[in-house]
Amino acid sequence: MRQFTKLDTSLKEKIVRLETDCERLCENARKIYSLKFKSLGQEPVIEMARTIKGRTAPAHQVFTAGYESYIDIGIEDCEEYYPHAYIPIWKCKEELFQKTGYLTMDSVDVICAKIANMADEMYKEIEKKQ
Repeated sequence: MRQFTKLDTSLKEKIVRLETDCERLCENARKIYSLKFKSLGQEPVIEMARTIKGRTAPAHQVFTAGYESYIDIGIEDCEEYYPHAYIPIWKCKEELFQKTGYLTMDSVDVICAKIANMADEMYKEIEKKQ
């Protein structure tokens, strides 16, 4: 994660653009892996999450202290959610009376590869158990 202390409009646009790209990646991955996991009777959860102190947050609040965006990867089975991994995208903290942000250094392609690797890993784990 790369640290930012100057939180400006340019950075905000970059973060929102990356989060939007990640949402699309998650949608595509969910479609692809849904079919694969259904053969094992499981439903994959691959979603982009935006939170402020654990509660859902809108994208325009990226510079609010406590804001965090990440890709959540897990399995939903019988109405219960089992987390597997998460990929951090952006985090905004207030440190010593100054807001500081942390942005992933991964490109969209690298994030896509991480999602695929984690989903494949989950699939293999479930397949071994059955």
